Parts: sequence; C-alpha cells; structure tokens
Amino acid sequence: MSSRRSYKAAEKLSIVKYAESHGDREASCHFSINEANVQLWRKNKEALQIMPRKKKANRGLRPSFPELKKTVMGWVVDKRQQVSVRRRTTIAQHIPDDQEEKLLEFQKFVIKLRKKHNYDFSQIGNADQTPLTFDMPYNRTVDLKGKKTVSIRTTGHEKSHFTVMLACTADGGKLPPYIVFKRKTLPKLQFPKGVHIRVHAMGWGHRPGGVSKPPSMLVLDSFRCHQIPFIQNKMRQIKSDLVIIPGGMTRILQPLDVSVNKPMKEALRRKWNEWLSGSNHIYCRCPYASTNSLGGCRMGTFDVE
Repeated sequence: MSSRRSYKAAEKLSIVKYAESHGDREASCHFSINEANVQLWRKNKEALQIMPRKKKANRGLRPSFPELKKTVMGWVVDKRQQVSVRRRTTIAQHIPDDQEEKLLEFQKFVIKLRKKHNYDFSQIGNADQTPLTFDMPYNRTVDLKGKKTVSIRTTGHEKSHFTVMLACTADGGKLPPYIVFKRKTLPKLQFPKGVHIRVHAMGWGHRPGGVSKPPSMLVLDSFRCHQIPFIQNKMRQIKSDLVIIPGGMTRILQPLDVSVNKPMKEALRRKWNEWLSGSNHIYCRCPYASTNSLGGCRMGTFDVE
C-alpha cells in the first residue's frame, strides 16, 4: 500500500486532464491514487483552476461576503504602503477623552493658587522620579549581516535599578537631584556636593522633593506615593501647597516628562558607553567589568546634572 501524500493544485489539474482523455480508472492506475479522488477533483475542476498552483488544499469556510473581503483586502494593501513596523519612542498613558476640560481646570486651579499666596516663579516647582539602571547599553550595534545572535557588552548590572528625582522651578531653575538606592545602609562613598543621596528598602522614599524654599507650590504626578498622608502632612508643616496632575495628563502638563527626563537619560547613556569603550576598568572575580558598585553612577548622573 502506497503512503499517503498531498497534491498541489497544478498536479491535480494534470491528473484531471489525463482522466478526461483516458478515464478515471486508467488515471487512478497510472498515478497510483484512489479513483474516488480522481472523480472528486474532476468535479471541483473550476475551483482548482482558481486556486494558486502551489496550494495543496482548499480548507476553511468560504467567506459569507466575498465582495466585502475583496474590498477589505484592497484597503489593507493600500494602507500598508503608508505604514511600517516602527520602534516605540515613548511609553505613555492613554490621554483621557476629557483632556481639554481637565487641562483648563488644572490651569485655573494653579493660577488661582498662585494669586492667592502670591507665589513667585522660583517658588513653583515640579518634581518627578525616574528609574535608572547601572548599565545603560544601546539597543543597536554593528555586527555581521545574517548573524542570529548579536551580543552587547555590559558589566552585568543592566537590571540593577536606582531612582533619581529631578526637580525644576517655573523660572527655569534646577534643584539638586535626589537619588535613592535600593538598599538598607548608606554606601561609604565620596559623593559630589549638592546631591541628596538616600537609601530605601523599596527603592524609593517618602520625602517630597522639589521644594526650594517654603512656602512653595509643588506640582507632582498622580503616583500613589505622592498622595499618602505622610507627604500631605509634610507639605502642611512647611506651609506649602501640593498640586497633583490629573491621571493620564503627565505627558502634557509635567515639564520634566516633556523636556528633561529623556535628554538626561540619553546623555547618561552616552557617558556610560564612553566609559565602557575606554580601558580604565576595574574587574571583579566574575568576567565582567565592575561598575564600582554604587559609585559607578557618579560618573554619569552627576556630570549630566
């Protein structure tokens, strides 16, 4: 008994043509196939002629609306000329549908609060935490064409995080950065002056950064740690106002998100790659160049600031 095999549409048509000249039984013996298959293919000759020549089966349900399918396929082909696979440039929340209403309400509230307390622009600050890693390699590199595995050199700490809080004032001033390391004890390292270094078991602290001199107005996003009672009580103690940006509106209303965080990270990544490309490295027992523990971030974060 011959083994089962599948036939392409072109092969089926050639068998049908032979059967039309010599008969179904002769075609069955000549091609060593079941006579029932020959009869079925002759019955479906028109469908086989429409099929692609290399297609072996005509499985699946037929479309209920063939004309609609042609229209949709034409639309997809047309749109494919206008789109392409893109690499993401940012990860942002969905902007709410009532963004214009929330934007006006937020602006009115800030203006009213400033007039009420007669805040100077230097007394209005915005602060934002952003996560950073000790290793910041580029996602692209130069390698041989067709190579399946492309490696990028690191120190092995690309998943070790710390938190940086940056702050600025409405008059364009920059406040000292506030850095939180995820650990329990403060590292015994010589950090530059003008930089606040803290440690926390969770990797972020409960201190309201960004207040230059009370009384002040501090604008923060709607992150849950900004709205806890500790922060609210701390702001009352220093006689300052806390303003929370509505959820989903940080990419529009937060200056640090709009114009500061991304350039800072790009500059830090550039400095990290310059350091890694150099030869002044310290090696630990593992086969990786050491980042000098927490001190490794000094050569980037503080210089960028």
